[in-house]
Amino acid sequence: MPPEYRKEFGDGRVILVKGLDECVLLLNEESLQVARERILGPLNLNSRDGRNARRTFMSSVSRVPRDAQYRFVVPAELAHYAGISKGDAVSIVGDEDWLEIWNADRFVQVAAEGMDLLRDQHEQTPRAGTSGGPVRW
Repeated sequence: MPPEYRKEFGDGRVILVKGLDECVLLLNEESLQVARERILGPLNLNSRDGRNARRTFMSSVSRVPRDAQYRFVVPAELAHYAGISKGDAVSIVGDEDWLEIWNADRFVQVAAEGMDLLRDQHEQTPRAGTSGGPVRW
């Protein structure tokens, strides 16, 4: 785990759960609550689909021990879900309220797609206080 995030995981364990984009979320108890609210909050729990989605998310929660060097083992089911095999390089990426663990090759693709989306959105969105035309300095 990158040193800048270690202070958030002082209790000797980490929480891992399936992310929405074929990654594994790396959480502490506080960020698990945030993830539950953000991911499960919009679900209609009166519907079978909503309950099944909640059940699927919550059943993937794993609390795993970490050692003094902040190393931990990703359970096989979660590693498989994220496309991570023994010996694979991984990327640990901050995402505002939690960390994400990615197969490094997959993250390169996802990051490239994300940059394309950002670029497209930026080009289509006028700057605040402008007519959307060229900026003059």
